[in-house]
Amino acid sequence: MAERAKPKILCAGIAVQDIIMRVQNFPAPGTKVAASEFIVTGGGCAANAAVTIARLDGRVAFAGPLGGSVDAVSNRILSDLGKEGVDCAGVERVDGGTASVSLILLDATGEKTIATRRGVNLNNVLPKDPARLVADANAVLVDNRFPEFATAVCRAAQGRKIPIVIDLDQAGHWAHHDQLDAFVGEAERFLAH
Repeated sequence: MAERAKPKILCAGIAVQDIIMRVQNFPAPGTKVAASEFIVTGGGCAANAAVTIARLDGRVAFAGPLGGSVDAVSNRILSDLGKEGVDCAGVERVDGGTASVSLILLDATGEKTIATRRGVNLNNVLPKDPARLVADANAVLVDNRFPEFATAVCRAAQGRKIPIVIDLDQAGHWAHHDQLDAFVGEAERFLAH
């Protein structure tokens, strides 16, 4: 009996670099504290989902905007995703763009404080060929960090009648609320079908 191919999941949205430090207590303004751990790792809703699927031995692709070839952070993100076995052919590199970076402080109780430098020139990027991105996917997971990108992917997935999972992150951090509102309205239509 022939072995069935594993389903393929397309994860579309944000990939970031997280810098994590563990501290006993958060520093007071104007002071500094010693960190007991320092980790640089990948992050971002869609990228984290892609890595999780790959580590569970699933077939997975990541699509989303990242900075151009001179952006060291974007290069590291792509390298790390590739090492995890994530297909990154759907990444759109943006000349003059930079990926997001988050500094995450964790205190002894597990509470966190996060400072984020948002990516530059990535918000209005669209996938070149959304139909190609979903052509061999069995399901799509999108996050809401790049709503126009996610909407294009969802429309293509809807056209193929494949499942769409939407990971809505905290809307309060959005600089482009009009884009988010449009995406949420569109998402309601995706979920209704």
